[in-house]
Amino acid sequence: MAANPTTYPWAPTADNVARLTPAYTVGGFDDDSEDAGAGTGVFTDTTEPSVSEVNDLIDIACNEIAGRCGVEIPARHYTLATATAEWHVAADIEGGKRAAGTDDASGAYRANILNFRASLDELVKLARMPTAMRLY
Repeated sequence: MAANPTTYPWAPTADNVARLTPAYTVGGFDDDSEDAGAGTGVFTDTTEPSVSEVNDLIDIACNEIAGRCGVEIPARHYTLATATAEWHVAADIEGGKRAAGTDDASGAYRANILNFRASLDELVKLARMPTAMRLY
């Protein structure tokens, strides 16, 4: 199930996420198949994760972000909301590789989580800020 654009107009696309996780858009990079390492730059039905799995992760990320904000995200913050969701999904994808115990996977996972947390903290603060503030 893909993120519903009427519910989340700021939801990223699978292509947005692919730019953050290019290693996962290559055919068979974890195996010895002939097309191993043949990059496509997009998620497909044959990538791991598949495009439908990435869309499901996007939906989950958007639901979590909307819930954590607790208020409707103003249109002026859609770019930050999109980036926050992208980092969330990238961390989810990298987290699947973490079990392999490689330094690359662990480092990418940590970097994505840190970017997600920083983006989310800023988004929550901005989304909850009143539209007009009077300075005394």
